[in-house]
Amino acid sequence: MILINGKEFLELKFSDVEKFLSDFDEEESFFVELKNNDISTKDLIKEICAFSNTFGGYIFLGIEDNKIITGCKDWTEEKINNSIRNLMSPVPIFDIKKLTKNNTKIFVIKIEEGTMPLYITNKGIIYERVSSSSFPIKDSSSINRLLDKRKENIKKIENKLYIPDINENINNLCGYIDLGFSITFKNAKKIYNRILNVNYEEISEIIKKTNNSFSISRVGNSICITIGDSKIENSHYNMLAPARLANFMEILPDGSFRSRIILASSPESNVVSINSILFMEGLFRDIYSVVFKKDLCKNFIEARLYEKLTTIKIFEPKIMTSINDENHEKFEKYYYNHKEKYGSNIVVNSNRMPISDFYLIDKAAFQKNKIKFDDSNILEQLFRTQYFLLGYIDAFESDENTDEN
Repeated sequence: MILINGKEFLELKFSDVEKFLSDFDEEESFFVELKNNDISTKDLIKEICAFSNTFGGYIFLGIEDNKIITGCKDWTEEKINNSIRNLMSPVPIFDIKKLTKNNTKIFVIKIEEGTMPLYITNKGIIYERVSSSSFPIKDSSSINRLLDKRKENIKKIENKLYIPDINENINNLCGYIDLGFSITFKNAKKIYNRILNVNYEEISEIIKKTNNSFSISRVGNSICITIGDSKIENSHYNMLAPARLANFMEILPDGSFRSRIILASSPESNVVSINSILFMEGLFRDIYSVVFKKDLCKNFIEARLYEKLTTIKIFEPKIMTSINDENHEKFEKYYYNHKEKYGSNIVVNSNRMPISDFYLIDKAAFQKNKIKFDDSNILEQLFRTQYFLLGYIDAFESDENTDEN
């Protein structure tokens, strides 16, 4: 999509819009709509829907068709936000910039090319951009084209997050959990620079607090971190572990994330400690926050979350603690209560959540669930796994109350 006056969206000033309008050729308005203060909510949603289903674009709100800036009196950022979130499905990827000069207020609405079409208005109409106008889609071939685009985008995200399976037969390897998310930021360039200039020593100090065996490396422009050793003990000698057989995380150049948590039993049993799931989730979250602290909330647009459990051998998950642990009795009671009510909590099959596509996390999801939109809660949502109490049914009862987390 074009840049306005060659500027990144977050850096736009009122003067950039004035310069853009002075050079603007109306015959090249495929990506641009000029709308004055009197535009109806219905027409605004129509244009946003069309841009989302096509290649994205900008709406300049408070500007006449003849490029005269008259400003906005009736529109606010909140009103625009609520209109888009309440009158379209799914919610498109968009950003809003308010610009003011001499008490004249305008809005620039940036709409990205949608990754998950079809985008539909609350009236059930699907619009697309044709030349310099927006039109409803009525033919099945155009709808099928958008649905194919959705499938292709889902496949791209899967390929980005997917880690190849472990095909080797390892005696006590019972399975593994793959966690990841594809994330969209407002300022991709700033995020990329964050990754290039990350403080590796700070990451190292975080890991050393809990584990002395680890590796931090750069593969291409990705940050790759492995927790644990690269060898497997054999009856005669140590073997190099197969690739992919490790507690592992990777931060990709666009800020997306993927990871693997290994589920292994002791050689003589089928019981697997699931403490590592919660431990690794917390460690990965802390490492990610080192890279993106201060930039996460103000740059975050949306993320699509992926989780997959792969089961290799039948196993029984259990929260394992030493007899000296202050929570030992509680966890043992939790385990035996489950066995008494439901029998063994063995895992025999693989699973993926959600079953299709991905969990969508965006600002609207925070508002819907009444969660404060800040860095801490974004990290909490990105790294929360549905598998953290793998095998158990009832919530764990803490001292204070029952907490399902």
